[in-house]
Amino acid sequence: MGCGTAIMRLVLFVTNFIMALFSIALIAIGSWILVHVDELQSIFGDGVTLLGVCCLGVGLLLIVLSVTGLCGACVQGTKICLIMHIFLLGILLVGAVAGSVLLFYYSAHDDIESTLRKNVATAFYRYGDEGSASETVTEAIDFVQENLECCGRDTSTDWSNQTVTYNWVYTLKKSHQYPDSCCHYTVKKTGCGKENDIKVYKEGCEEKIEDYVDRWSHSVAGVLIAVFLLEVLCFVFSIILSKK
Repeated sequence: MGCGTAIMRLVLFVTNFIMALFSIALIAIGSWILVHVDELQSIFGDGVTLLGVCCLGVGLLLIVLSVTGLCGACVQGTKICLIMHIFLLGILLVGAVAGSVLLFYYSAHDDIESTLRKNVATAFYRYGDEGSASETVTEAIDFVQENLECCGRDTSTDWSNQTVTYNWVYTLKKSHQYPDSCCHYTVKKTGCGKENDIKVYKEGCEEKIEDYVDRWSHSVAGVLIAVFLLEVLCFVFSIILSKK
């Protein structure tokens, strides 16, 4: 085995090992999304389910892809793993291009920010209502307020503003209270929202959600570009090694 072949096998091994780690992360993310799908749908819309399934599906495909790539890189004289690896890589590359085109199309024709704001406004308006669907909305808002450390749609005073939190203020008559999820983590306890002068988060959740989505979308885009380049590299090296 020549020096060039050895280097290509090493690069193929390293890139597939990285993709294996990435696939595990994707499976974990997809599983987490599907576990919390009801709460996430209340804020981000119906596309959350599809996102979770896609993350899980691509993660599983990448696991198989990584195993065939590692096999092809480590086992000399065995071309079946490399051929299978090339085949799966081809499918994944075509899928990546098609997915990128669809994502660009929908983001260009859909006002994602406007839809997100509408969902957030509706969720705060319905907070505390009865019924399984409304309970999911309540859980979603509590989840967001606790994890993003925010309170209210635009500000913590929204919990006394009937136009923003109608059900909380008008139906439940709790305009002098906060949900427990608003309480600062240093004073967090059951019923803390009922206490006078309780320390709560001051920033609104709508802006925090938008910042969170914007920050993570850029990070995900960067990771996906890096993975795509690794796939192209693996594709080229696998073809070369399969001919040796």
